[in-house]
Amino acid sequence: MRSVFQIKIVILVSVFLLGLIIFKGLQNESIFKATLGKFAITYQNNSQADTYSPRTDIIKTNKPYTSLEEANFIHWDVKFFKYMAENSYGKDDTWPGIGTYAFSPLFPFIWRLSHLPARYIGILNYLLFAFSIVILSSLFLSAKDFNPVDKLCLFALALTLPSVFSFYIPYCESTFIFTLSIALWGLFNRKYWLFFWGMVLFALSRPSFLIVALSFICTDVYFLILNKDVKLFYKELGRKLLPIFIGMILTFFIQYLNSGSFFKMFEVHSLFWDHNFQIPTTITDWSTESYGMNIFSIVCIVLPTGLLAFTHLLKHRSKKMTPEISLFSPLTRKQYLFIFSMVYFAGNFLFVFLTQGGNLNGLHRYILVSPFFYIFLFILASEIRTIDLKVQLGILVPMVIIGYLALVHGPYQHAITFLDMGYFLLAGTLFYFILFNRMKLPVKLSLLTLLIVFNTVWLTYLFNHFLNNSYIIA
Repeated sequence: MRSVFQIKIVILVSVFLLGLIIFKGLQNESIFKATLGKFAITYQNNSQADTYSPRTDIIKTNKPYTSLEEANFIHWDVKFFKYMAENSYGKDDTWPGIGTYAFSPLFPFIWRLSHLPARYIGILNYLLFAFSIVILSSLFLSAKDFNPVDKLCLFALALTLPSVFSFYIPYCESTFIFTLSIALWGLFNRKYWLFFWGMVLFALSRPSFLIVALSFICTDVYFLILNKDVKLFYKELGRKLLPIFIGMILTFFIQYLNSGSFFKMFEVHSLFWDHNFQIPTTITDWSTESYGMNIFSIVCIVLPTGLLAFTHLLKHRSKKMTPEISLFSPLTRKQYLFIFSMVYFAGNFLFVFLTQGGNLNGLHRYILVSPFFYIFLFILASEIRTIDLKVQLGILVPMVIIGYLALVHGPYQHAITFLDMGYFLLAGTLFYFILFNRMKLPVKLSLLTLLIVFNTVWLTYLFNHFLNNSYIIA
């Protein structure tokens, strides 16, 4: 166990250094033009105005990667977090102070305590993310299902998914996954107090607390149908919602102290981000890079998992589950979290689809860059062994094809370029994951190495977008 942990530390450090080496290499004009520059474009932002609207004066270039200087890290949501770390929430209607009410207080509070510049907060966020994967992989990849080498392979794969970009920048995603990982560690080790306070902090980390709370309610109703135990339903639901409710009230109270309104978060989301109920009439996105990963999230994650959860309910609804499914039972908590993750994916999809007027921006971040995706991934790694390969491919191959058609013929149709590589890397990673248990070790390690390198190049490419203040990918 100790040796596996030590190897994980080596892997997480190596992954970070690999990304840094690739990024630094592509800062060199000769290397860039001889490699990535042959088929990929970069961006330059010529806008001067500092507003809440997406930047529009962005031009395509063939320049190498930009510098890692501090000023390049203060873009997009980082401006709000930095303002909060220095001033707390805004006290008037000036920008960006008024926009800070769209965000939760925990991450900027950690930033304030650390006194770190933004570029080092990026390193801190990576470490929080990496150690979260250490915790989650140890909780959900059991020794009876996987040998040490396979567990290390899945750990490395999870660290280097094409969607991990948001964990490397001064955003709140790493705090989101870390607080839940600590809560689950407490739950698995029968330390309910740690689970409770971890969930309070989790609710303080991102405004997603409402979707999480609704997902708990929907999942408990799901298992009420299967468990057929009303008493268990109310008891369990209360234990889950109480810490989330406390975290939510603390968030609203902190915002009230600064603004005089308990509902300032909803007012700001509505005013500046137009997050209101609205039926979409078309599909848009802020960037091609984001669109490809959002389409993957919908077609290859939300739809098949929704179908899986629904068919499971139909199959077992007529009889009482034995033993009863409970988050607080060591025997069934993984089964509970497996279904919960699927409900959470659907909840985030519905939120984006019904509140952003058809703009998909952010969807892949809400689904793939969440602790519940990694929980789902690690549980699925063992569950997938019971599903015939023909059935898996029969579901996922058509989904991947549908996703491809959505890229070239959908509402956001366009010619396929390197900007769509996120979709194809996610699809390739998916097929590697499906075939993982059926590959010989040399093939498994060789393909994993290729995936890690390609995924890391994609990560650096998105990271360069962020530093250039061009399109928001996260």
